Amino acid sequence: MNDDFANMADVHRIIGDLPRHADVQATTDGRDKSVASSRMRLARMVGRDAHECNDAAWLDLARWFAERQLRDIADAATQVLSGAGLSADAPIVAAGVGGERLRELSRRLGRRHLHFGDVIGAAPSAREAAAYFAPAAAVAILAGAS
Repeated sequence: MNDDFANMADVHRIIGDLPRHADVQATTDGRDKSVASSRMRLARMVGRDAHECNDAAWLDLARWFAERQLRDIADAATQVLSGAGLSADAPIVAAGVGGERLRELSRRLGRRHLHFGDVIGAAPSAREAAAYFAPAAAVAILAGAS
């Protein structure tokens, strides 16, 4: 099905690795953000209803989508790395809600993994928030440097 029934937040809610405080966007159907509602939205993506499969099947499908997403990111990173001229020891700096998922990307690419919050000069109490909102934090750092 090619429609906007679900999004990756639904996938990661089903898997259980989307931090509640980072789940700030509205759902595609305007309904709640429960795992059950996320399963209903994901089911619509494949032309089904959630009651047609058990929870384990929907978890497997969510894991498949998450793996597909990570492979797409790995493919794009590999393409960039092939022509970027970066040294082999250049790390992957992970930020945002998917920062921990990118630890696996670093492993697949054979690169060191750094957390965005650890490479900026933020107070320890602000590092996690800065990592979730890395683009805004980066702009703030650049603005302060000028």
